[in-house]
Amino acid sequence: MKKKINSKFMLISAIAIIVMAICAMVLFYDILKKQIFDDLKANAHVISMMKPEDLPDEINYNLNKDGLRITLINEDGTVIYDSMEDESKMENHRERPEIVSALAAGEGRAMRKSTTSTKHTFYYAMRTDDGKVLRIGKDSNSIYSLIIKMVYLTLSVGFCVFV
Repeated sequence: MKKKINSKFMLISAIAIIVMAICAMVLFYDILKKQIFDDLKANAHVISMMKPEDLPDEINYNLNKDGLRITLINEDGTVIYDSMEDESKMENHRERPEIVSALAAGEGRAMRKSTTSTKHTFYYAMRTDDGKVLRIGKDSNSIYSLIIKMVYLTLSVGFCVFV
C-alpha cells in the first residue's frame, strides 16, 4: 500500500515539476522577447545617429559578433545597406511587417521563424529623419527549443532525485 502511494506521489510530483518548468520557461521567454526588443530599440537609436558608411570596421565587427544585423532601407523598400549580406542581391523589403509599421508609425517590431533552423529572428525598425528605415535584427532560440531543453533537464534532475 505504501509503495503504491509513494509511486503515485512521485508521479504527481514529477508532473507538477514538468508543468512548472514549462510555465516558467514560457514566462522567461516572454521576458526575453521584451528584453531583446528593448535592446534592439536602444541599438537602433544609437546607430541612427551615425551614417552606415561612417561606421568604423570595429563597430561593425562588434555588432556582427553580438549577432546584430543592421539594414538600411529606402522608402520604396530597396535595401541600401546590410551588415551581413550583399544589398544588391536582396529582395524588396517594403511589405515586411516591421517596415510597414515603421513607415506608418515611426517604428515597428516583428519576429519571424527561420525556415532552416529552430531560431527566431527579432526585428526592430525605425524611420530615420531622412525618411529611410533603419532595421536591426537578432537571432534567438525559439520557445519550443527552450522548452524541450528544459523538459530534458527537468526529467534528468527528477530521475536523479527519485531514483
